[in-house]
Amino acid sequence: MIGSNLRTGGGGERTLLSYIENIPDHLKDKLHITIIQTGSYDRERISTEEIVAVLNAPYIDTITLEKYDFFRIKLSSVGFPDFFARIIWYIFRYPLNRRYIQKINRATRNADIIYLLHNHFSSFIPKGPVVVGSLHEWLPTMGNHLVKFLIKKRFIWPRIDCFHYGSPQFKETLPSGKFDNFYIPSGIKPFHIIINNEGVNGKEITRLLFVGRLNPCKGIGLILDVFSSLENKEKYELHIVGSGELEYLFKYNMDRVVYHGRIDDEQLQRVYSMSNIFIFPSKCDNLGLVVLEALFAGNRAIVDESLRGAFDEFESLGVLRYSLHDVKDIERNILEFSNLEYPTESFEKVQEIILNKYTWKKVSEMLFNKLFELGTQE
Repeated sequence: MIGSNLRTGGGGERTLLSYIENIPDHLKDKLHITIIQTGSYDRERISTEEIVAVLNAPYIDTITLEKYDFFRIKLSSVGFPDFFARIIWYIFRYPLNRRYIQKINRATRNADIIYLLHNHFSSFIPKGPVVVGSLHEWLPTMGNHLVKFLIKKRFIWPRIDCFHYGSPQFKETLPSGKFDNFYIPSGIKPFHIIINNEGVNGKEITRLLFVGRLNPCKGIGLILDVFSSLENKEKYELHIVGSGELEYLFKYNMDRVVYHGRIDDEQLQRVYSMSNIFIFPSKCDNLGLVVLEALFAGNRAIVDESLRGAFDEFESLGVLRYSLHDVKDIERNILEFSNLEYPTESFEKVQEIILNKYTWKKVSEMLFNKLFELGTQE
């Protein structure tokens, strides 16, 4: 169950499609999957044809709740604070979603496991199936302290039996449930990446890169501030890949800033391979698959301090640094990375770690084995 439409094509939507695309062959004849999505998307980043290509299997059904969450979205769109919009929605969730509750009940009545990318759906799930929450659309370190307290004490989402978390730093912040919370990371498709181990040293231009949705919490404004303040800016280029509400910032050409917009995988592969330092100051990610993709392609990475714990193995190799959400600290890391060589052995070790731990094939096998395990517990 996901709180958006798959055509949104963001991290959560692509994660769900990747899980399904990589279901182990030996499990396919034991599964029937129903995907419940909403009609909500800001723009189409992944085509219907691409979605159908993944979901076109006899054991997969899709149900779309077209206007689900419309009330909250409408309030937020006219300037009503999103926190209060969510509180009002939660208080009045039953009358506001009456027409969807029966559809959800029918769809989940015979389920053994319900996996939530959108944890609020747990309000409408009847007793019976094991309910697994996740951090795809919610992080325990974000948002209002009262809401976090209520979730931790299980006044909110009491129907969730356990949580799947994709980054180790969230283990101690999650509420407990009927079953133990479990860690399985997300993955990437390494065959989409052109390997680039030339490093930064000796290049005439150091190319900085950001890939992601252009939303405030991703830190795109901070990146522009950092780039504006860089010393010897003529030695740098900033490349931006993505779309979203802040794309208007790139309406006019900026010196040494290249805005690619939304591009396909083949184009993204070329952008990764020509870049040197990946900057990801997001405060609303639990892992950031784009960081793994950039590392795999031979980039060094600077990520927000809020992600500490997610990439420690790469920090120890010297190819990634955690940074404060601060212009000067990010700038310092850029300048230091620009003056360091990238040892071949570190690059090879990065690839080895990602291939052994962070591919969708391995991740999906771990997840579906875990779900089968939970489905057989009393």
